[in-house]
Amino acid sequence: MKWKIKGNKKKISGQDSKNLDIKFFDRIKDTISKDFNIKIICFFLAIVTYLLIGFSQRSERTFSLNYQIEGLKDYYIISNEIPDALRVIVRDKQNILDKLTETDFNVRLDLSDINTVDTYKVGFKWDVPKSLNSFFSSIKVIPDTLYINIEEQDERLIPVQVDYIGDLQAGYEIKQIITNPKEIRIKGPKRLLANKSMHIKTEQINVEGESNSFIRYVGLVSPSKTVNIIGTDKIEVSFDIRVESAFHTWTFRRIITNNLNKQFQVEITNLPVTVRLQGPKNRMATLQREDIVLSVDCANIIYPGQYDYPVNAVLADENIKIISIKPNILQLTVKDREKEEPSNP
Repeated sequence: MKWKIKGNKKKISGQDSKNLDIKFFDRIKDTISKDFNIKIICFFLAIVTYLLIGFSQRSERTFSLNYQIEGLKDYYIISNEIPDALRVIVRDKQNILDKLTETDFNVRLDLSDINTVDTYKVGFKWDVPKSLNSFFSSIKVIPDTLYINIEEQDERLIPVQVDYIGDLQAGYEIKQIITNPKEIRIKGPKRLLANKSMHIKTEQINVEGESNSFIRYVGLVSPSKTVNIIGTDKIEVSFDIRVESAFHTWTFRRIITNNLNKQFQVEITNLPVTVRLQGPKNRMATLQREDIVLSVDCANIIYPGQYDYPVNAVLADENIKIISIKPNILQLTVKDREKEEPSNP
């Protein structure tokens, strides 16, 4: 025998369900609205605190970076001076900054859109390292833009000018300076290279105290940052150093006639003779007229008449040389020597 218990089952109508939902949302609304102003203040305080903590934990690191110029047509050139490097200031947590390297940023100046000669304002482009992905990360590039002048490019040869400093040892002088090569090919703005007096200097060479000739291999210094050297940037420079020279000119009206037959007498018709000498400065300072002997060799004169004979010069100091003798051919008039009449007793 089975017993059946009958209970009262109360069915919830749609209206009652709706009332329950309303009460539920009312309770949530009451919970939210209760002390609402305080909750808003706390919420904003939490955000501010989060930001303050985040920013207070940031450190700063500065990179000095070179950049690449991309896309410039090969017949154009930048004619104004632009910086070789720029600064990149990065802010983030120290452990992130420590892992960064200069290559992470790949800073570049893209000039591929430039097709005419003009002045342009161009912004830098750079990569953001993947580690700098938080709200507190920041990158600042200084400068972030450049003004550049674009001109046509040209090439030419210009002479080398040796730049040297210092004084040689006393009594010495630089006789000659030779560069190998004598000219260097450069490229740069066409307007700038039109200057015919343009030259390229060597690095400074110190000749202080030198007394012997020498050779140096030195670099070249471009006349402008916008001018580039094509090929080698080092050349050979030869210094020819010698004892310092001095010049002096002497005038002679008396010439010695060597080996003249005693029966003749000679008159030189184109005197005076001018002799120009060169020698070490210290020796030339002590040179006397008596140290210079001018003569003419008359050994071949056997008859009276007119003769042309060269001047012979002898110097007491072999370090002094004769630069010129004018005239170097003497005009001689040779006559018989007059006989002396015997005196009356």
